[in-house]
Amino acid sequence: MQRKIKLPHKVFLANLPTPIHRLDRLSETFGVDVFIKRDDMTGGVETGNKIRKLEFIVADALRKGYDTIVTCGGADSNHCRATAVACARYGLHAVLLLRKPTADITGNLVLDKLVGADVRFFEPEVYYSQLANIKDEVLTELDRKGKKGYWVPVGASIPLGAVGYVGCAAEVADFEKKNKMSFDVIFFATGSGGTAGGLLVGSKVFDLKARIVGVNTGEDASELRRTTLEVARGCAAIIGSPVSFKSKDVIILNGYDAGGYGLVDENVVKTILRFAREEGIVLDPVYTAKAAAGMVGEMEKGKIRKGKKVLFIHTGGVFGLFAHRRLLLGEGD
Repeated sequence: MQRKIKLPHKVFLANLPTPIHRLDRLSETFGVDVFIKRDDMTGGVETGNKIRKLEFIVADALRKGYDTIVTCGGADSNHCRATAVACARYGLHAVLLLRKPTADITGNLVLDKLVGADVRFFEPEVYYSQLANIKDEVLTELDRKGKKGYWVPVGASIPLGAVGYVGCAAEVADFEKKNKMSFDVIFFATGSGGTAGGLLVGSKVFDLKARIVGVNTGEDASELRRTTLEVARGCAAIIGSPVSFKSKDVIILNGYDAGGYGLVDENVVKTILRFAREEGIVLDPVYTAKAAAGMVGEMEKGKIRKGKKVLFIHTGGVFGLFAHRRLLLGEGD
């Protein structure tokens, strides 16, 4: 039974609902009905899962009178690119605190600069050890200049942002109802817990029967589980839902992260090429290819029985492809 909820105000950024369709070749290969939800089609340069989250975060910043959003991430961060574009769209300034790139500026970084974001680079060791202090210094600097900075943690993975994926779960429930079917498993990439937290809340609110499986893209699994639970509980409180969670509710699939965040191995490359050439679906090497590899791996191992229905949520990130173009095209890296 679906529960009544109250969603906070949001701005328009994403083209919703995103479509769901069957992946025919994969389905035939494994004897499993494999579907994909195209959150890579939420927009153009504002594509991907972060846009669902930013609809609520940008609305909150505007409502409270902030003029600048400050956030952080890797040099080729999808979240930071989405934030920069969203800020430009709604007349906000974006300050991006990024780990210093180790290669040429490409993909998301080009778009960050194109839309006018204030991009600040930090050596990785400084970024990881001093981010809290850096953030405070930037917010103080903005205050001195008469500006008001709104802090958004990595990945927009906060309870308010996770509300966006409660909406995604609602779209899945609507698809199931219209097509008189239910998914058995939902796979997606998880790195900071926001998408997972929102889907976990939404699955209970809208009574989805599927197991919600986040494929770890390179983070500490215990910390990721803790963050996901924290985000889910906060998200449920925001929408006024009485649903509750236990640690066992957070399912994290490990073993497909290529050795760590942002790293690429042969299986990641193979998965990208397979989806592109068999289904016309373009994955990114940091998130979605690892999640897809996890889903395929579970089917190859027989952990998903024939005839079951599986949904893969494509969370975007195509701009991250270009930093690895040589490796993907067989030219070395």
